[in-house]
Amino acid sequence: MTKEKKTLIKIILTALFSALCFIGVLIRIPLPTGAFVHLGNMICILAALLIGGVYGGVAGSLGMGLFDLTHGYLGAGLLRTFILKFLMGLVAGLVFKLILKKKLNVKKLTIVFVIILGLLFVTSIILSVISYNNGFVITYTKNGEAVTKTVVIKWIIPLFIGVMFILGLIDLLLEKKLGKVAGAALIAATCGVALNTLGEIYLKALLYYWISSSYASFSDAYLYAIAELPATIITSVLTVSIIGFIYYPIYRATKDFNPIDYASQFIEDKKDEDEELDDEIKDAD
Repeated sequence: MTKEKKTLIKIILTALFSALCFIGVLIRIPLPTGAFVHLGNMICILAALLIGGVYGGVAGSLGMGLFDLTHGYLGAGLLRTFILKFLMGLVAGLVFKLILKKKLNVKKLTIVFVIILGLLFVTSIILSVISYNNGFVITYTKNGEAVTKTVVIKWIIPLFIGVMFILGLIDLLLEKKLGKVAGAALIAATCGVALNTLGEIYLKALLYYWISSSYASFSDAYLYAIAELPATIITSVLTVSIIGFIYYPIYRATKDFNPIDYASQFIEDKKDEDEELDDEIKDAD
């Protein structure tokens, strides 16, 4: 396949996935907070795994951005969608490419990922509890004067790490059942939704405070962002779970005309290993 043909196919698939992202947000479940759970993020990450992070990110930005544009979510909301969905797809695509091209051990990588998140989760809970009432007092010198600040570990930090820990466990369980390629897709999807979740808290609050006139302080915008966090968490878990089951079948179905194929070498290596094992068994017989 020539470079020009690959680029053309990528553009066509980007347009297709953009439309699917738009439809994915239409398929939504509203929550009492006013936010909703949807499938747009899942389609954005699927696009990133199949046609690359840049194109997948563009598909997510255009599709979900168009939804915001046609449903009255303008200004800060529209800008937040364009930035976050592009970065989500980009990160997922790059991580997936790195794992498969470098032939990293998916199971070991997932175990290390889960252990680190578990340790961070426990540590953040302990620090959050200790600092709940009085906080940690930090004293330093600035311009020759002593400055004292109190640092409180917000509950949102252990919550965020806990969600990522749960997603990591899902990765580990599904990777064992579904294989290495699906495991790589799960890790990539988790990294993408982790960035999106973090952005839905802090980037959202920052943009709403800067652009929207509805919030008098950053704290108000921050509380608004947190209020919609349950929907983001449910969407994230749903995204990773679905990707684990649908990526590999879709990859195999589109393999012949897909312009990007990081997984085939991984699969061929597995076939070679199986053939070598079969030969050893025959020799033993």
